[in-house]
This record gives sequence, structure tokens and C-alpha cells, in this order.
Amino acid sequence: MKQICILLSFISVFLYSCKDDDTTLIKTELPFTFSVNVSESSVVNSDSDNPEYSFSSSKTYNLSDNIDLKDYLEQMNSIYCPFFEIELSGLNEGENVNTVTIAANESNATITTSNFSISESGASSLMGGYAGFGKESFSDNKITVTVSGTTNKAPMDFNINLTLQIEAGAQK
Repeated sequence: MKQICILLSFISVFLYSCKDDDTTLIKTELPFTFSVNVSESSVVNSDSDNPEYSFSSSKTYNLSDNIDLKDYLEQMNSIYCPFFEIELSGLNEGENVNTVTIAANESNATITTSNFSISESGASSLMGGYAGFGKESFSDNKITVTVSGTTNKAPMDFNINLTLQIEAGAQK
């Protein structure tokens, strides 16, 4: 019986010491600013009572520009976005953003807003999130983020400030 306990202890120590799953978790933020211009020709729903106009804008973030990630680029195997924050600014009274879709490479997070109009501070914000990307999504060490959506009026000009709070996994 004593030999079996020693053998089980040895096997347990051996299995845990051979574990090749040492992963470093890097937490950081990726900031994006989009200047959005909505034109009258972008109408997607011409219902006279509730017309909608579309917009889309893309930006690419080079991961090597991020101080927290640059030393881990070769070892990174996943990026997870558990949280993001969107701030809209520059909307005028009566201007609403009806929907916003965030696409980061192949991962999409859809946010539907209702009457997302300017506040006294000149900005409104939403928080939420969840997106995960595998290594193939950022194999060139870049992430391309596209924001698209609809508004209730055109022409419109406003800004979208987007912050992706990310967690990156890197093998040691």
C-alpha cells in the first residue's frame, strides 16, 4: 500500500512538472478614434417617418505599438476582449445613432442603441463586450477594427472613441 501511495505521488509530481501550459496573461487597452461622416446618399431605409442612414469606418492598430504587448508578439496565441467602451461625441440635438456594430478582424459585437443623443457633456457612452480572436486573426501583429451602423439623419458628423480592454495569452 505504501508503494502505491509513493507511486501515485511520483506520477502526480511528474504530470504537473511536465505541464507545458505556462501562459502569460497580458492585460492592456487598445484605443481607436473614428471620425464618422454620414451622407444623404447612404440611406438604407427610406421610410419617410423613420429614415435610416448607414456609416462605416475602419482603423488598423499595430500591436507592436502597444508597450504592454510588444515583448510578447511572437509568443501570443490568443486575444480576448472581455470589455469595451464606446463614446460618441459631436452629435447635435435630435441626431441619434440607432445601431453600432464593432468588428475586430472576424469577430463581431453588435450594440443596439436607442435615442443615443448628445448629453450636456457632449458625449454619450456605452460599455459591454466580448470578442475572442485566435492567432490567425492577428498573425501580422495588427488588428483592424471597423465600426458601422445607422443614424436617424443625414448629413451628420460625429466621433466614435472606442477602447478595447483586452487580455492576450502568450506562451512562455
